[in-house]
Amino acid sequence: MVRLTLGVDYDLPPIALVAERTTWFPAGAVTLGLEERVLGEAAVRAAFTDAQRAQSAIEDVHDGAFADDGGLSIHVCDTMSGRELLRFDCFAATPHYHYIHVDGRNQAIAFDSDANGEMVPWVAMCLMLRLPQMLTRVGAAELASQVDTTALGSAVTALVAEARRRPGEERHGQPGSDPDH
Repeated sequence: MVRLTLGVDYDLPPIALVAERTTWFPAGAVTLGLEERVLGEAAVRAAFTDAQRAQSAIEDVHDGAFADDGGLSIHVCDTMSGRELLRFDCFAATPHYHYIHVDGRNQAIAFDSDANGEMVPWVAMCLMLRLPQMLTRVGAAELASQVDTTALGSAVTALVAEARRRPGEERHGQPGSDPDH
């Protein structure tokens, strides 16, 4: 039997968030972050050695095929340890999200805007309705059991409001959107 797999598995974490450029929203056991990110070949080369890229299927940087992209990243971190466990990259050209497993694996999954609509509202819905399941998936079941839905709701509301205030919000996670309309 053939099984479809979800996303691409890497044995490396995603490129680290930049805490100083991140706006934080405390939500009890988890803390949400909102960061404006730029991703491109230079960022990938700076974050990972040639050997790491070769070993981890980040091979597109070897032939210069890595496209520049960027937009808002929404981070979900364990409040106690600061460890990032989920990331939603609401990028203009390649919106996607990450399951960052506690064992060090990183699963990147493309976002389908045709099926799911705008990414930021979709992320808000996932956080409000599916966060414990998503945390359990990455190996953080104990943290998942500590999610405070009231604190999470306040944090998600504040994060979405801040995302809407950011320049270019209308194109975050919207491939092909025209920022002038």
